[in-house]
Amino acid sequence: MSEQSILKRLLETTFSMGVETDWDDLKRFLKDPNFPDREKTFKNELADAITHHTISPKEFEDLTAIDQDEQEDVDEFLTEEIWKPLYNDEIIMHRH
Repeated sequence: MSEQSILKRLLETTFSMGVETDWDDLKRFLKDPNFPDREKTFKNELADAITHHTISPKEFEDLTAIDQDEQEDVDEFLTEEIWKPLYNDEIIMHRH
């Protein structure tokens, strides 16, 4: 059984419609010392989703209940609502 990606799990819980994002809680979750690769994995998944469009508008709506008609809208949400608050102006680049 494959585990759901960290990004998709957070889209369902932290970034779902009607949920107010607790950024401090999110940062603690990502930096949990018991899971040292969690933030790196999340950051790579997010960068991959933005640059390679790995989350379709339909999947995004299924995860968040937020209707996005176009792929560009999904990419913009991921960039403006998640990447920038967490990583500011850091270049979005997927790292292996």
